[in-house]
Amino acid sequence: MSERLSPEVVAHVAQLARLDLTDDELALYTGQLAAVLEHAADVEALDLSDVPPTAHPLSLVNVLRADVVRPCLDREEVLAMAPAVEDHRFRVPRIMSEPSAQPSSPPRVPTSGPPGDQNRALPLGTDH
Repeated sequence: MSERLSPEVVAHVAQLARLDLTDDELALYTGQLAAVLEHAADVEALDLSDVPPTAHPLSLVNVLRADVVRPCLDREEVLAMAPAVEDHRFRVPRIMSEPSAQPSSPPRVPTSGPPGDQNRALPLGTDH
């Protein structure tokens, strides 16, 4: 870089970013930003005319299989293998309490309760 980066320029950039810098931070960031800009100038000065444009330095290969529509599992067969079922749904441990009557209060994680109260049924599949 031909001109030295001034603390006034860094203070202006900090103001645009709505950062309130102390004098110590301003001095530190002025030096750091100057080093970054000098490195960018070094990279810009490189002759890259014989380097082909690339999106990634390594050739990437998609290792995922193609999406194929297949029949889904039979609901009754899957539920028959589940450890707990309720209303044609998997029954799983409760991880959050039910929403309260007050819409402004966030859900709370239960700490204790009756033995069967910690489980609830979740829907299986997309047909609720």
